[in-house]
Amino acid sequence: GERKEALCWDILSYFDKAKLWEHAINISTELADWYRQESYDYKKMNTILLMEAQFYENIVTELRMIPEYFRVGYYGHGFRPFLRNRVFVYRGEEYEKLGPFSENIRAENPGAATMTTNTPPGEDIRLSDGRHLQICTVKPIPEDRPLLNRIDIHERIRGYYQ
Repeated sequence: GERKEALCWDILSYFDKAKLWEHAINISTELADWYRQESYDYKKMNTILLMEAQFYENIVTELRMIPEYFRVGYYGHGFRPFLRNRVFVYRGEEYEKLGPFSENIRAENPGAATMTTNTPPGEDIRLSDGRHLQICTVKPIPEDRPLLNRIDIHERIRGYYQ
């Protein structure tokens, strides 16, 4: 109920700030359905539908930079269990490149060694008591969406999904 609603509003705020309006639309649709079918709060439904309309407007009018994505491996038993020997992909901030991103990750993990190769680490590193970071840039592989090839689909919509 109220807790999920508050969380959804927070998520919407973060998606809007990050210019991830396509994701924000999914959340706003879920909220609108809840207001329509469960709470019957038409005032809030009006607010969320206006916000959703603004997300659609932003998609076709606002300039967005193509983000960089980074792969970070956390190897060794020196990391907390939820990070230990796991790999995550992060979406960079606007204009963020590998150097500044790597500096931020290293600052969050003082004393961790940075690996210089992208090959999978051996057991000597994975089972060690130390902390080893492996950081590199990755490129997303777009899904094949034949409908996006239509000429009548706005270029910014096509660009987001390609």
